[in-house]
Amino acid sequence: MKPVTSKYGRGLLPTYFKIIGIIVIALSFAAMFILKPIVGPDQKSLAKAITIDIAILGLFLIAWSRDKIEDEMSVHLRFNAMALSFIFGVMFCIMHPIVNLILGDTDFNLPGYQLVMTMLLFFIFTYTIKKNSNK
Repeated sequence: MKPVTSKYGRGLLPTYFKIIGIIVIALSFAAMFILKPIVGPDQKSLAKAITIDIAILGLFLIAWSRDKIEDEMSVHLRFNAMALSFIFGVMFCIMHPIVNLILGDTDFNLPGYQLVMTMLLFFIFTYTIKKNSNK
């Protein structure tokens, strides 16, 4: 394996952004519990949207930060995990209305934040599993 060079880490955030991402996610969950009793009923959807957006930002920071050792293998694993995440997102979009139809739900809309959060979580999970299985 080659050591970290600018060629392999190009376009990725530094490694300490993983810690920042975890802190951002923790703060979004804390804000969700803190804001729930404070905000009025007309502002609950706004507070929910803001906390979900902050959680998505934290997931993005975790997903786009490089590892301490970034080589060809980690770039390859990252690319494979991203491809699987994209395929999972497409299948999620296709299957969501079908599952709702089977369950008798008439709401077939798939919120964008739900799709993005699912894809980011799937990417982080897949990349971590692949990276740990190759050690």
